[in-house]
Amino acid sequence: MKLGERPPTPPVQQQPQIIEKVLPAPPPAPRQVIVERLPQAPPKPRQVIYEKWLPYPEAKERPVIVHHAPPPEV
Repeated sequence: MKLGERPPTPPVQQQPQIIEKVLPAPPPAPRQVIVERLPQAPPKPRQVIYEKWLPYPEAKERPVIVHHAPPPEV
């Protein structure tokens, strides 16, 4: 013999209700900008100026023009 209450009656099952909503597209994610900082470039070296003495050109023999003076008048 069992003593106890009757179980409660189960709830009435309801049909699922489908609700459709048209939602706007989400805004695009913000773009990521990656800035790469390079180290500062070293200073440019000074301009190298190379000076060199050029040899004199070979001396050509200069022409000698001789004009004899007229003989003195006595």
